[in-house]
Amino acid sequence: MLHPTNPAEPLDLGPLVSQYEQPLRHDSQFQDIIRVSAPSAASISALVICSFHDTSPRVGQVTRFPLPSRGRAPRLPGATRYFNMPSHVSAQLALVGPAGRAVWVEHDWETQKKRVMRFQMRKDGWEGQGASDAVSALLPTDAALPFLPDTAHSLAFDEVTGRVCIGLFNGEIYVMDFV
Repeated sequence: MLHPTNPAEPLDLGPLVSQYEQPLRHDSQFQDIIRVSAPSAASISALVICSFHDTSPRVGQVTRFPLPSRGRAPRLPGATRYFNMPSHVSAQLALVGPAGRAVWVEHDWETQKKRVMRFQMRKDGWEGQGASDAVSALLPTDAALPFLPDTAHSLAFDEVTGRVCIGLFNGEIYVMDFV
């Protein structure tokens, strides 16, 4: 980061709070999906969706990094969970919250349909190994709504309330509560 008054001098951001590294699959070719959440008092999370040079399934990765806690605040464990996506789909408009819940619009290239997907680990899932049941459709392609997921242009997500806001190409905005 550059210093505001002297661009040749680096800006001092203070002491390092936490430092983490997470390896990515070496044979991946990145898609346009790398998202980092806003931090909470306890954690920050990242969502990465990788594609490959061949027809291998895409791989999603959600990593939750714990932040140093103050006082008696609970400390969430740091963990990474992977999930597979079929090779004929791609993720678009992805968002992730600080506790590791994520939503994205998934485009199926075979059917040319889109749906809204979610990643949500059970509370004990971050300590376990499996994540297959953590991915599910939040809005199917044929949901009984006044719009189709195909028309989604922007996405907002409030992890705490479970609220998802979808903005459409025509300017309409829909707010949905998922509990």
